[in-house]
Amino acid sequence: MSVRTFKWTVPEPDHTHFKRDTAAFEYWDRVRHRGFEWFVVSQGALFTVVLPAALIGYLDFTARTEMFVLSWLAGLMAGAIVWSQHERSYERGLESGLQSRFESDD
Repeated sequence: MSVRTFKWTVPEPDHTHFKRDTAAFEYWDRVRHRGFEWFVVSQGALFTVVLPAALIGYLDFTARTEMFVLSWLAGLMAGAIVWSQHERSYERGLESGLQSRFESDD
């Protein structure tokens, strides 16, 4: 009777994760270059269009001025939150050695 032995192999490193992180870093570098105000206002504009359309379609609301103002404010808040999350990731990328294409703002 023979004894079966198993050979443990380590898979080759997958660089797709690094490429994806690098692509996300480069994208955020371009967005960051435009500025905080541009990003937050564009998110507010997006929410102003999308949120009322979703609420009117699903919850039978009528389009009123208050709904547009509230959705714009929600977009501003969401944009600020997303900005801070991306900034944290961006700073970690800089710490890990990734380079910005633009000059440092600091």
